[in-house]
Amino acid sequence: MLSLAGRSLMFAFAVSCLLRIAIALLQNVLESVFAMFHEISAQLRHRADLLLQGRIDELVTSYHCPLPLELGDRRLIVCTVEEGLAMLSLLRAALLSRGVVALRPTVVALDLPRNGRFRAWVDWQEVALSAQETRTSSSVHYCRITPSGPVTEMLCYTRLSMPELNPQFAELALSA
Repeated sequence: MLSLAGRSLMFAFAVSCLLRIAIALLQNVLESVFAMFHEISAQLRHRADLLLQGRIDELVTSYHCPLPLELGDRRLIVCTVEEGLAMLSLLRAALLSRGVVALRPTVVALDLPRNGRFRAWVDWQEVALSAQETRTSSSVHYCRITPSGPVTEMLCYTRLSMPELNPQFAELALSA
């Protein structure tokens, strides 16, 4: 039978082993989260570039239709790729007419993926030639992980930089 000192020593050894295992697991999780954060940030920067460059056909592949879309208090469904192309083209034209020269997405928060899905909270800074035209919008992307990268399955704008586009977006969704 072990003495009290011997049992205390065994207990301390067991706890230190468990702590080392827990720390190693936490490091692995954090490394995965940081890698995902950088991947999503890069993917969103790429989407912003595609939009401003007018490469809408490439951009629309990063969205799944039908795409539920919340624009503040208005809810729309982008049912087809053609509707998505029309809406993204309208958005691009509005950005360019305001003098926007860059879109800078900032990932504010990420969900840990569950069942291949996650949410990304994103602030989009619209950098314009005129500082007065620089605006920010905020969105939540509901995404699915695919072999070719994340695909947005639903999009919710919590802060709109151009609420004036709501009626035009609604008209596009209803006319299709």
